[in-house]
Amino acid sequence: HEIRCKANRLPEQEICLAGELPNLDGLISVCCIGPSDPEAPSGSLVNIGQGLASKKGKIRQLSTSAPQVNVAKCYRCRRCVRICPTHAISIVKDRVVIDARKCIQCGKCVETAHLGGITYNWNATTEHYDTMVARHAKGALDILGQKVICVNIIVRDKGQGDVFAGGVISHNPVAVDCATADLCEDEGLLSQDPIDRLKRRVRVAELEGVATASYALETVAY
Repeated sequence: HEIRCKANRLPEQEICLAGELPNLDGLISVCCIGPSDPEAPSGSLVNIGQGLASKKGKIRQLSTSAPQVNVAKCYRCRRCVRICPTHAISIVKDRVVIDARKCIQCGKCVETAHLGGITYNWNATTEHYDTMVARHAKGALDILGQKVICVNIIVRDKGQGDVFAGGVISHNPVAVDCATADLCEDEGLLSQDPIDRLKRRVRVAELEGVATASYALETVAY
């Protein structure tokens, strides 16, 4: 089940979060940032905003269109027609048709068409993804309050695998990601592209009112 609420900066837009959020006593978000997989989305904002979104919330982050019918794999079993909660799917001239105006991107039809008869086009732009992740992160943090600890573990490539290079910890996921990006840039731990992506998410999160990116580092030797 899920929690549905309105995005503060765009009240007409709905965000969808995991239904168990109010029952949590606390949350520790841990992610690893390093050169081994620089293209992968990473950081505390993504951990919280995407990780705590419901299935529908994740779909809305990654796709901006209704699911598509794969004619070659669709067997017209009509299970998707029966399961669609908004009656967006129908059979027209012996073909399955999805009405994008009625589709709420719940993903139930994709689950039902488990042989690939209905699929999603993961066509979200970087701007759309970052914005939706930020809005879901804000919604989750509004529920959890200060019961969140964010840990970004930074690793560097020594030629024989990644090794621990340091970590950043805070209650504030925006500040943690900002400090992580700055440290990786200052120490040359990542190439510029993933650093720029991390910084871009930080800027979007600030604009969406998630939290401030300002931070003061207190260094602990290890």
